[in-house]
Amino acid sequence: MMASISGWQIFRMISDYRFNNQVANCFSSLQNVQSLALIYQTDLSFEIFLENDTYYYRIHSDEPFPPSILNQKKKHALSAVKVCKYNKELIKNKKWEISSKGLIYPRGLIYFAKREKRELWIDLQKGFLINCTKEQPLKNW
Repeated sequence: MMASISGWQIFRMISDYRFNNQVANCFSSLQNVQSLALIYQTDLSFEIFLENDTYYYRIHSDEPFPPSILNQKKKHALSAVKVCKYNKELIKNKKWEISSKGLIYPRGLIYFAKREKRELWIDLQKGFLINCTKEQPLKNW
């Protein structure tokens, strides 16, 4: 009985780690996109979409970046994310534009959930200063 309980706890810990890691990678990619936009003075886009019941994110630019800097063809899985919303609206396909000044539009909150009480937010309300948090940010708009 102890083995089954500890096995379940280990499974939940690994599952929670995957969720946290995937959202953290998504946030890090968004920060990298901002940096690329500023460094190369070009506009980019960041997209989250649902495909076959799995969320993915992808980065796009009209500039011919080499794959070592920006692999535009790669879609990154958010397989541990079960619910993804933007400003309380379920995401099926949502795109954000990142200007050459690093500003992200539209502004708002991206919500990621694995299960009840396992949630993360990416706060895009300030346009340039983005944040990832475990607590729901206050609306600034």
